[in-house]
Amino acid sequence: MAKDPTVNVLLVDDRPENLLALEAILEGMGLNLVKANSGMEALRSLLRMDFALILMDVQMPDMNGLETAALIKERQRTRHIPIIFLTAINKEERYVFEGYSVGAVDYLFKPFDPTVLRSKVAVFIELYRKTLALKDQGERLRRAEAREAQLTLEAAQRESAARYRNLAEAMPHIVCTGPPEGPFTYFNQRWWAYSGLVPGTPWNRQTIERVVHEDDVEHYIAQQADVIQTGTGITTEVRLRRVDGVYRWHLAQVYPELGAEGEILGWIGTATDIDDRIRHQEALEKHNKVVEAEVAQRTRELAAQKRFVERLIEDAPAGIAYVDTELVCRSVNPEFARFAGSPAADILDHTMCQVFQNNAMLLEPSIRSVLETGEQFRAIGFPFGTADGADGQTYWDVVYFPVADEDGTPQGVLIFTLEVSDRVENERLQGDQIRHLRQIDTLKDEFLSVISHELRTPLNFIMGFASILQDEVAGPLSPEQHNFLDRILNGTDRMLLLVNDLLDFAKIQAGEFELFPRPTAYAPLVDDVLTTLKPLSDHKRIELQALVPADLEANCDPQRVIQVLTNLVSNAIKFTPEGGIVQVTARLDDNRVITEVEDTGIGISGDNIDKLFMRFRQLDMSRTREVGGTGLGLVIAKALVEAHGGSIGASSNGLGQGATFTFTLPPASAGNPSPVAGRAGSDLLP
Repeated sequence: MAKDPTVNVLLVDDRPENLLALEAILEGMGLNLVKANSGMEALRSLLRMDFALILMDVQMPDMNGLETAALIKERQRTRHIPIIFLTAINKEERYVFEGYSVGAVDYLFKPFDPTVLRSKVAVFIELYRKTLALKDQGERLRRAEAREAQLTLEAAQRESAARYRNLAEAMPHIVCTGPPEGPFTYFNQRWWAYSGLVPGTPWNRQTIERVVHEDDVEHYIAQQADVIQTGTGITTEVRLRRVDGVYRWHLAQVYPELGAEGEILGWIGTATDIDDRIRHQEALEKHNKVVEAEVAQRTRELAAQKRFVERLIEDAPAGIAYVDTELVCRSVNPEFARFAGSPAADILDHTMCQVFQNNAMLLEPSIRSVLETGEQFRAIGFPFGTADGADGQTYWDVVYFPVADEDGTPQGVLIFTLEVSDRVENERLQGDQIRHLRQIDTLKDEFLSVISHELRTPLNFIMGFASILQDEVAGPLSPEQHNFLDRILNGTDRMLLLVNDLLDFAKIQAGEFELFPRPTAYAPLVDDVLTTLKPLSDHKRIELQALVPADLEANCDPQRVIQVLTNLVSNAIKFTPEGGIVQVTARLDDNRVITEVEDTGIGISGDNIDKLFMRFRQLDMSRTREVGGTGLGLVIAKALVEAHGGSIGASSNGLGQGATFTFTLPPASAGNPSPVAGRAGSDLLP
């Protein structure tokens, strides 16, 4: 495959560094980059060579880019060269409009994206190369056909008219000849086969109208007359009708056959089918138009996106700035200017040290670290004094993002700032409130512990003297007096249970209780609890059942497990109507001792399951008042089970469907660890 010819691209800019930058961006594209330092030098370059594309700066001394472009477009030879304007100054709409009005194909603002520029240059270079290829193909085809026709005719003249015609018949093209005065009198077989005309049909206007497209007839007849009159050959494109009625494009060429003295001996004509090439060219032109439209559309979209991003950055509630590797600020929005405490004009093109003065040492190390490591850095709640050193301090979240090129080389740092002074102050107030609430919670726990101990002393007095009176030590009592004493003792028993719950809860909260786990036969513990609670169940005619393997052992503190079982079974009895059943089941499963306390009681609604183990929560206050309780029993049971390393939960099919409480303990095979102190502290309680 032939290598693409080197294409010339003209770079015009009065600043050598800009020309060097453009040359670096376009390097590797296989282009011959010609540089010009002024509009006049660019015009001289255009006189010496042809160019596929011109990249021109707008702002230049003596003759600016717009004036140079206008002169380029005035010359026939250079008017079709595409021009892309590059500018960092003339960004107003009137300059852009004037650029397009003088024939520019694009107008880019500096700094521009190198990838976008390379893509646009590649499109125009490809269009230029395809145009050259088409021209070259047409010229080579024309020369080949002319040469082939000339050789054919010369050979025919040298050898004989017969051999000449045989050769013409063998050609894949349409060949015809005629006398000096015209018209054509001989056509090869290729013509008759193509047109479907009867051989010998004369070449006159009527025939021409039959085989030439109606839009080409008059033009063809005029050209034919002009050829005979002037005695010069022509090359033209004409649509000829095929035998099936389809018109196809042909390249028609007519040359004079000259004698030794230069006189015209006759005319030789050829017609070559170029319909496929024409269709391809039309398709290519259509494609090029589509590409140009897409490039224009993409350019508009990029411009719109650029404007959108600029507005977004300008109106962003966060501060946004970009600093280069020298820590010079190259871009800044109003919010960052507020962060810096200086106008944007005093920040741009200044170093961080110049901008932030007193605070520079707080920012510069972080920025340099990001440039060195290539990793982003965040400073949360960053204290920041005012730039002028005045009293007062604000707090900011500052994020640094590294910006690198395609090779990973650091190019700068993007800085985002967001003032969080209100958040920092709120966090401080919340911290004070949390500490205050913890102090109150500690005082509450201390109060519960103290009040529990203090209540037990008068309760013991009441229970002691009531028992003495009930034993009639101080004298006989009437039945009514015995009834009153029974009520006093029942009330003090319930009061003592409440005090004990409060005392246990206070110890658990403070982490002051101890467990003494050891391998323990589990069935006796269950039997002991059911025996103790049997009077309570008999009173309500509730049947107590136990399904516990005789050989089941758990590694637990027996007294604490009895406390848990007592709480769960007594609750089941309290909330089960008369005639119901309360069943305790235990088994070893998955290396855990699993205990279930199931009843046929009032049940629990689904939305209340999660509230069962919350302290001081009672789901049915009216029912609780009937049976008594502090709302701490299940909380204490949960803490004791979890202190053993187990878990506790509840389930119910709904109101009136009973409930099942399940808890787990380690088996005896888990060993006999040392006593556990305070494992069920306040962190285990909701």
